[in-house]
Amino acid sequence: IIDGTTGEFKSMNYMVGDIRKGDKNAGARHKAASAVAQLGGGCYVIKASEEVTMQGRGDMDVFPCKKLPSKVPIDNNVMTRWDKIEEAGRLLFEAGEHDLAINVLCELEKDLNLPRL
Repeated sequence: IIDGTTGEFKSMNYMVGDIRKGDKNAGARHKAASAVAQLGGGCYVIKASEEVTMQGRGDMDVFPCKKLPSKVPIDNNVMTRWDKIEEAGRLLFEAGEHDLAINVLCELEKDLNLPRL
């Protein structure tokens, strides 16, 4: 969970006590992620199954401070990993986590062996 106002990382592997405001079109984890995304002015929530995170491919649900998610496909290949790192850096920067975003993108730069500007 990323706080939509401050951009701070709040938690992962969480339990939600009140899921009544969550999207009712899927299971309990989906409903919980949806409910949390709407809390406190909005939180950025990423939900992925254990299978997706272990295999590095499948669909993640991204709740950008809203009740309904966007499906984000992920695939386990080198180019996609680079794209994911770049996207993570962009999202962190937009969430106000500028130092963390720069660190993430610097790691990508090292991995790609790009020349320093």
